[in-house]
Amino acid sequence: MALTEDYGLDAAEREKRKRFVRLTDEDVRLLTALLPTIERRVDGLVEAFYARVLALQDAREFFQVPDVLLRVKREQRNYLLDLFKGRYDETYIERRLQIGHVHARIGLPPWLYIGGNSVFFELLTAVIRRRYMFRPYKM
Repeated sequence: MALTEDYGLDAAEREKRKRFVRLTDEDVRLLTALLPTIERRVDGLVEAFYARVLALQDAREFFQVPDVLLRVKREQRNYLLDLFKGRYDETYIERRLQIGHVHARIGLPPWLYIGGNSVFFELLTAVIRRRYMFRPYKM
């Protein structure tokens, strides 16, 4: 059984959550317009993210094996690109839930992955700000 089914995340529930975070069709259009910019910078974003993560002793213990670190960087890269592809459907949600289950299985503390969202927000905001610094709002 799919995790989306286990958690009751059918189409109606997904739409309710999109409304809650005010994700509109226009937002999706704007996000997808940013995809080329993110694609050019995704490797640097992932490296900057893991530099912050690995600066924490509590976090380093989860990434001591080089192959593990390479794999999670690859997954993080895919995660970031998926954010800007505009497809927030059952497949997208299922993948997010699978990643959450891995976090739980390995005992990754919630503060680390929740805080990680804040770090990515900071990194992405800087990229977007630089991309549109001297351009009026018009896409």
